[in-house]
Amino acid sequence: LLRFLPSIPGCMTMFTFINKSIASGLQETMVTGEASYIATGRPNANTHYSWKECYFIHCASHYYPALRIYICYCIYELVSQAMGFSTLPMMVLLASATMWLVAPLLFCPQPTLRSLGRDVREFWEF
Repeated sequence: LLRFLPSIPGCMTMFTFINKSIASGLQETMVTGEASYIATGRPNANTHYSWKECYFIHCASHYYPALRIYICYCIYELVSQAMGFSTLPMMVLLASATMWLVAPLLFCPQPTLRSLGRDVREFWEF
């Protein structure tokens, strides 16, 4: 039990990341009728890629939907306050959207201090 409990947040983050990737691939296949997830040009599983490349790989599948959720939640809060209604916190939804933003960077293979510094500089210049 002591070894299992600390692993729960990492497992939940990985599951959320994989589940979102699969759902986005399936959605794109159903909309376009093409299986574009095959030979996507993504690097091998153990080849390091920069944060800039990570953004381009995951922007449509992870980052834009997460930002859309944040924007819709802010609109929901503002409209509810303007109308005098109370709102629900929706913590699970916001936590999932946060994982969609953070997980692609967390699971980038082979980060070292040197590569992280290079990635941050390249992403900042972007």
